Amino acid sequence: MTLALSIAGVSVSYGQVAAVHSVGLDLERGTTATIIGANGAGKSTLLNAIAGILPMQGRISFFGRDIGDEKIEGRARSGLVLIPERRELFSSMTVEENLLLGGYTRRGEDGDQLAVVHDLFPRLKERRNQIAVTLSGGERQMLAMGRAMMSRPRVLMLDEPSLGLAPLIVRDILDTTVRLKEAGVSILLVEQNARAALAVADTAYVMENGQFILSGPARDIACNPRVAEIYMGQSLEP
Repeated sequence: MTLALSIAGVSVSYGQVAAVHSVGLDLERGTTATIIGANGAGKSTLLNAIAGILPMQGRISFFGRDIGDEKIEGRARSGLVLIPERRELFSSMTVEENLLLGGYTRRGEDGDQLAVVHDLFPRLKERRNQIAVTLSGGERQMLAMGRAMMSRPRVLMLDEPSLGLAPLIVRDILDTTVRLKEAGVSILLVEQNARAALAVADTAYVMENGQFILSGPARDIACNPRVAEIYMGQSLEP
């Protein structure tokens, strides 16, 4: 077993307010792990800390190397890439300009990777000269994922990719994470849509009040009566 990402004893605070309390997580290479939980549980805070955006206490290793002292730029160059909840596109630029900016850490390899992104998202090729702000919600999420892929990530972290999207588009976006995993990218997915997330994940963590209260194979978490009732809106009780 090769761990792509491992964190232990990670805590994050906003001033005097603790948002994440001493959590640990292991992401195996070539797999998808999902973190599910209610809004405000600490999921996005944890991703931002792993990416280097927020300060944290604890240990974080990336393919066996301690990166706790690295800034966000160094982590991104190493292949640890975050797609934030708000996508943060350059709205006045074209689709292709956004994609090329995503490859700034891989200068000289833009052409090859652009072809890979166009294969993943043919619509981005069709819309390459369109201004980003005019895209639909689903297309903007595709662009955010495509821009991240331009940097050739080894671990891709997605924060609420289904937010504001129609169910059919959500399925397409999450199906793409399966293709990325098959291509060797390890995925850490934060998602409120528990049913959709558990369907594509290998392992799952349930977060409440800044702590993991359950973890294990995604199929087992999906069958947990409490998870089914609280996060999936169904009862598994006879």
